[in-house]
Amino acid sequence: MTAPRLDGTLRLRPGREPPHGIVNGRALALARVCVGLDAAQVPALMPRLYALCGGAHELAARLALEAAAGQARVDASAAQRRQLQAQTLREHLRRLWLDWPQPLAGQPPRPQALAALRELWQGDSGHAARAAAWVAAHALGMAPEAWLGRLQAEPGWLDAWIADAPQEPAWLLREAARLPLPEVPAMPAVEDVLGLPGALAGLGVRLLDEPGFMVRPVLPDGRCAQTGAAPRLQRASGRPRPASVVARLAAGVEEVARLAAGEDLLRAWAEPLGGQAAVAAVEMARGVLLHAVRLDAAQRVAGYHVVAPTEWNFHPEGGVARALARLRGDEAGIARLAGALATAFDPCVAFEVAARTGPARRDTIHDEIHHA
Repeated sequence: MTAPRLDGTLRLRPGREPPHGIVNGRALALARVCVGLDAAQVPALMPRLYALCGGAHELAARLALEAAAGQARVDASAAQRRQLQAQTLREHLRRLWLDWPQPLAGQPPRPQALAALRELWQGDSGHAARAAAWVAAHALGMAPEAWLGRLQAEPGWLDAWIADAPQEPAWLLREAARLPLPEVPAMPAVEDVLGLPGALAGLGVRLLDEPGFMVRPVLPDGRCAQTGAAPRLQRASGRPRPASVVARLAAGVEEVARLAAGEDLLRAWAEPLGGQAAVAAVEMARGVLLHAVRLDAAQRVAGYHVVAPTEWNFHPEGGVARALARLRGDEAGIARLAGALATAFDPCVAFEVAARTGPARRDTIHDEIHHA
């Protein structure tokens, strides 16, 4: 079977009030792909459908299907969590090195940076010690544990590191800090809500039963939400984090350091919904990934839906949509700011910025990406 593409285009329309500033053209055809398949076939299909985040999708499918068949909560094993951590670190580094330079610095990835990334990719980037050594040399300028120690012990140290360090992440954060980016309105975090009793199950039921929920998900109380490394680290640290776009980008760098240091940051589990249905939540690079499945009596898939982080972060009435509405300036300047804003919230599909006159400006960095 030829796996269909599940990508699309996110169209950003700066200056327009929500819900008119974001048009999600994502083709969410997963239900049509999976319905009728034997449950055992589904996990192996996921990496073919989602090229770069296939591991997280495969794990979500396995957990959801196991919980649906057994009607009991299923938590990821220690080995599965280690694999998820390695995949998430790799994805953070890939997007930082390849996806950040154009929208943040206005130039393609630098040749020396690409050479360093190839060095990591050509070896075993999943080997924890090797990945940590590479992060120390190329991303942080010191061992991840030392970088985190200074971050926690010295107020203002992160700003100083961004201002002076020669490593690629610091340079890109410096470039982002020069942009007149708007504040993104505070939004509740999916990560926090999922810790409440019954929250994940409630989202799973709506995902299976409500047409359109997968494209415009909301929390149980009807609010839009955000997801990603920033709210995940706020949960881990227990302290509020700045709400600026640069702070959100910096959270990705901090998570690189924490993952390279071996911290067990990422949760992955599934809960039964009754009637051979279940929902799984997997924390990955872009945020929380949800898979909801319903099986029939023969253990075939009767329903399958996914909510990816993109659908939370780029909800037409969410925080990014409100920030887009505030962008002002000339056409080129607005397009640059919209691209940087989108990069901080990391859509998993190609995005384009609609010009007020003439054709839309397309972000070519994301043109070949079809993952969640």
